[in-house]
Amino acid sequence: MSTNETLMSTALSLFAQQGFKDTTIQQIAEHSNISKGGFYNHFSSKQDLLLEMIEEHHDQLINHAAKISASSESLASYIAQETEAWVHYQTFFKILWSEINIQQDQQITEKMNKLRLNLQEHHRNVLYRCYGEDILPYMTDLLIMLEGVVKEYIAYIIFHDKDYHSQDFGQWIQHHFDSMMLRLYEKQPFLGDDEPPTVDALLSQLRETCQHSGNGVKLLQAIDELERLIHSSRSPLLLDALLYYLKSEPLLQTDLLRLERLLCQEED
Repeated sequence: MSTNETLMSTALSLFAQQGFKDTTIQQIAEHSNISKGGFYNHFSSKQDLLLEMIEEHHDQLINHAAKISASSESLASYIAQETEAWVHYQTFFKILWSEINIQQDQQITEKMNKLRLNLQEHHRNVLYRCYGEDILPYMTDLLIMLEGVVKEYIAYIIFHDKDYHSQDFGQWIQHHFDSMMLRLYEKQPFLGDDEPPTVDALLSQLRETCQHSGNGVKLLQAIDELERLIHSSRSPLLLDALLYYLKSEPLLQTDLLRLERLLCQEED
């Protein structure tokens, strides 16, 4: 374990025992068997340490979400596994939610928003794979409902130390989403998309999503070639071939579908 990892692990334990505000840098250093000066060789402040801890947990959650998003065959399976990940890291997030005024710290706010947006992309693709392209006009509404419900359940489970079975929870969520889908199309979307997508915005989003794929380098090369074709002669055969290849990555499917629709609209 590196010194940075030791300091973060020690800090997490102390934060859990006595709170973030009441834990001093001196205590973190002593429990990590280094000097206070040695601490400053790695982190400029306790706040800097906390920001690094957020980044570390962000990466772990996103990597976990990427794996389960690509492998999950149902909404129930995805929700069960994501909930297990949140509960696994509950000590840290419980400290963050209960002791840190996130709204008053811009750096923490930015990191938490990054986590939220990255997870939202996984949720978007899971919903698309489970319920098909007809839900795209309703995607914003569905994301708000899914994330709001799951967030409140996770918070309740963590703060009340509630016993639960992840598979049962996932099936509970899917059951009610399946029921809602039966009548979803009786009403127009309440929010719909916040802004009409542009080709460049979708290409940018595709590149961002590729950062979380194990095949990211090749996918990015394919997206670069896709962009070149879109802004040049648009050879239909090559364009179709690239789109077909990129769709092999489940995380990209929703935005690729939106891109295809937008390109068709521009041709009409």
